[in-house]
Amino acid sequence: VHNEKRKYYASKIQDKAIFMDGIIKEMLELSRLETGNVKLNKEELSLNELSHSVYNRYIEVINEKNIHFSIEGDSIILGDRNLILKVIDNFIINAVSFTPENGRIEIEISDKVYGIYNSGSHIPEEKIDDIWTAYTKGDGSRSISQGTGLGLYIAGEILKLHKLVYGARNTGDGVRFWFSLKRSAK
Repeated sequence: VHNEKRKYYASKIQDKAIFMDGIIKEMLELSRLETGNVKLNKEELSLNELSHSVYNRYIEVINEKNIHFSIEGDSIILGDRNLILKVIDNFIINAVSFTPENGRIEIEISDKVYGIYNSGSHIPEEKIDDIWTAYTKGDGSRSISQGTGLGLYIAGEILKLHKLVYGARNTGDGVRFWFSLKRSAK
């Protein structure tokens, strides 16, 4: 095989291996959460700091799409760093994936709620509650990524472990995902 083709095929194989590795990690995380075999290592966490660390992971694609990205406010919560980081990562990567070029992503953090808004298409109202179910995607036409349909389910399970209420809603020109910073009575 010519050198150019070899590089091309090697690149495609590597991309698929990374994608499959991600699926396997999500399946293992899902299994761990569903068996209840999770011990929360709670500590004080700055949601602003965690949001900035996730933002830095995706800065290249955010810049490529010319997305205006802002993070406002802060709140300190008691939670498991790795798990809450996974929730924020999931919310941000979803927002980045579904925000059109020259769009906006706005994270607002108060003492009551963590919210992330992204401009772009809506989730069909009849499917908005289903996006928290395993292997469910909101709308094929909305999706530009090759997700597994597990990310929001895992995020929801993590938030349930922390006894936090969460949801999503369509806004005038986009979608807002959120979770409450006050523990539910459940």
